[in-house]
Amino acid sequence: MIKVNFYLKNFSIDSFAATPVSNPPLEYQKEYDYTLAEEDITLVFNQLIKLNKEFGIKIDSIQTIPLCFIPEEIRINNFNLFKRPCNTGKSTLAIDYKGNVRSCIQSPYNIGNILESDFEALWRDFEDFRQNKNLPEDCIECDALVLCNGGCRFNGYNLGEPLNRKDPRMKEKIKLDIKKVVQKEAGFNNKYILNKSTKYRKETEEFYTFINSDYNLLFVNENFKNFIVKLEGLGSFNPKILLKHYSDNNVKDKLKKLFDKLISKNFLKPYV
Repeated sequence: MIKVNFYLKNFSIDSFAATPVSNPPLEYQKEYDYTLAEEDITLVFNQLIKLNKEFGIKIDSIQTIPLCFIPEEIRINNFNLFKRPCNTGKSTLAIDYKGNVRSCIQSPYNIGNILESDFEALWRDFEDFRQNKNLPEDCIECDALVLCNGGCRFNGYNLGEPLNRKDPRMKEKIKLDIKKVVQKEAGFNNKYILNKSTKYRKETEEFYTFINSDYNLLFVNENFKNFIVKLEGLGSFNPKILLKHYSDNNVKDKLKKLFDKLISKNFLKPYV
């Protein structure tokens, strides 16, 4: 901790992020096992948490690790660490110095070259990522999908095709009570305002992507897009009171889930 104090004092460090890289292809794993064990992951997260609690440093990690692999105590009590799932092919791409385009830096395949092809055409080639068609079947109905996107697609791919192969660290579907976690963080009954950094873009004729300054993403249809846009015009609001205006229980349940996601992904900020 003496070293931590030294760096804080001399380099004005106020934030720290740690994100694991993907495993190398199988042919490079003959002599060594590059997969981090659960105790290794736990150790790193505990150190990040300590930096935050003892030194006030903002901590962050892009979730390339399936949430089911992370001990429950850590993922529930430190929810802010798990708000940035890997969005390769959904909102981000990798372009190397020659202009070659890949879904991410871990991908071994070039889709095309931005110096030779139209960017919109290249972007359309990643539609399977945005439609979650590359996810393992076990992830599709998992409650944690919105937070981890099934882990790293190339951790599984490097062990053999196809892209929807399970990340080797996956355990099983988990029942994550998003509402309980969100209430622990802020309280569903509080007043909120829409995060000023919130932006959106049209992906297809029916779907839109929302993004904020924390690089959190939310994919919604046009009806939900219009609902979120209207929230900005309300100023401060209480989600629970807004829901009382809807008599259809099916609609109300869908809006509850939407509010849970908006709060957990920091699209809504507590109104002070």
